Amino acid sequence: MADQQKGLGERVGNEAHDAADTGNPVKVGGHANAALRAAVAEDDRVDLSCDLAGQLRVTNEVSDPLVVGGNVAHDDVDAGNPIKIGGRARQTAIPAVAVNDDRVDAVFSRTGAITIAGTSGGNPTNLEVNSSGNLEVVVNGTIAHDAPENGFPIPLGLNATEFAADPPQISTDNDRVRAIGTAQGIQWTLGGHPNIIRREYMTTDAETNNVIIATVPPGSHIVITAISVVASASGSTTPQVRIGFGGASVPTEPLTGTSVIGMVLSHPGIAAGSGVVEGNGSGVIAVGGDGEELRITNDVPTGGQITVVVSYFVSTL
Repeated sequence: MADQQKGLGERVGNEAHDAADTGNPVKVGGHANAALRAAVAEDDRVDLSCDLAGQLRVTNEVSDPLVVGGNVAHDDVDAGNPIKIGGRARQTAIPAVAVNDDRVDAVFSRTGAITIAGTSGGNPTNLEVNSSGNLEVVVNGTIAHDAPENGFPIPLGLNATEFAADPPQISTDNDRVRAIGTAQGIQWTLGGHPNIIRREYMTTDAETNNVIIATVPPGSHIVITAISVVASASGSTTPQVRIGFGGASVPTEPLTGTSVIGMVLSHPGIAAGSGVVEGNGSGVIAVGGDGEELRITNDVPTGGQITVVVSYFVSTL
């Protein structure tokens, strides 16, 4: 049965209150108000009340706005569904409250990212949620590369890479990489240095303070990771060999019962066809002083030669 007309422009429903519902709903409008309208007598006819944008105004009492509360109290077992929240958009600092347990607004960036207080001066930090609904957090250290250290370390995580498996490669210098470790969390490491230099030196003569590794710039240091010296089998003598750091000379051989610093390798008499090795390239065995050179002093290897092979890098620390 169609809705009944009751005068020009007036339409009334065809079902009384508490009667069984039949028929189709009527599209409704309302009365736009900047604020809540005054109360009327009980059972009076009232207009549907909307705000100036045409949105339905909802209250839980005559004069109070609707308050939506959670259905689970603090420290109770969680049950139910979360309520989608909004908040106050702010570009700058987070507003402060004066008293514990005051009511506060949720704070968001102007793009809708939830904002938390930073660790320095209350500066805001934005948290983003990805398309899967997971919170995305980027953790950065507070100290830039080459800046003075001041702060606390961040625990290190590792990407598990099993034995006999190649770690992932990168295509460009300075790309972001993940640290790798075994499935048990033990970090994989590679000894040495990314720019190791291998240098060979040879002499058939007696040398005094001769340079093996030339002068490095002031403020730099030669760092030795491995060194070997051999005497050829054709030699007829057992030459003494002393290799060490110095701006002008190898450190002077110590007297009986004393010692000197700055030596890298020393042998009192190398037999023909033999030699001596210090280090294997995987760690540091000696570090020169600021601007010092690596030098050799040796006896003549009569009828043969002395060969030195050294692995090193130059540090600017």
